[in-house]
Amino acid sequence: MKINRKPLKELFDWHDCDKSQAHKYYKIYEKYFEEVRDEPINLLETGIFRGASTKAWLDYFPNAKIYTIDTFERVPPRKIGVLKSSRVRWFKGDSTHAGVGKRLIDNWGMIKFDFIIDDGAHWPEAQKNTFKNFFPFLKEGGTYFIEDVFPMHIMNKDELNYYWFKKHPERYDMLKHMDFINTVDMRDGKTSYHDQRNESKYKHDSFIITVQK
Repeated sequence: MKINRKPLKELFDWHDCDKSQAHKYYKIYEKYFEEVRDEPINLLETGIFRGASTKAWLDYFPNAKIYTIDTFERVPPRKIGVLKSSRVRWFKGDSTHAGVGKRLIDNWGMIKFDFIIDDGAHWPEAQKNTFKNFFPFLKEGGTYFIEDVFPMHIMNKDELNYYWFKKHPERYDMLKHMDFINTVDMRDGKTSYHDQRNESKYKHDSFIITVQK
């Protein structure tokens, strides 16, 4: 039964999620999600902050289970009410650490996900390590999303002078970025690049990489 047909943008706006106005990611996600929104899927998102996107996923996917992992350093779990939902599973962890896959199995068993969304740490080495840790848990035919990528490999000279790169040069290094890109680029048509920078509030990192399995 089709329960909730509100578009994803409306749900992101309602829950004050930056995937809407700030990044315009709803334009990407609906292409992948619309056909399966009523299916009993498993969706994992790393990095949930205050839980805005978790609320939106629950509303958009009425029959899904939503799994989340976060360090909860900025907002403790007790202040994120959506974590009490019967359709939400979560544990505290760092998605970039090598042992997080074992912790996932310890908490949730040998689960596979239809969709995995990396909205955790937004620098190349962290995104690479998160991908290596969680891509094995993606179902065949599933899609892995990496949000808020700074696409340094296609930025011009002025864009590469962005103050955030200068503030954190140890994170935003071109060699580390290319190592990340080479890790996620399957070179078989299963890796896609979605550039929303010209449409979005955040002009440097409104960029998603998707990898299909």
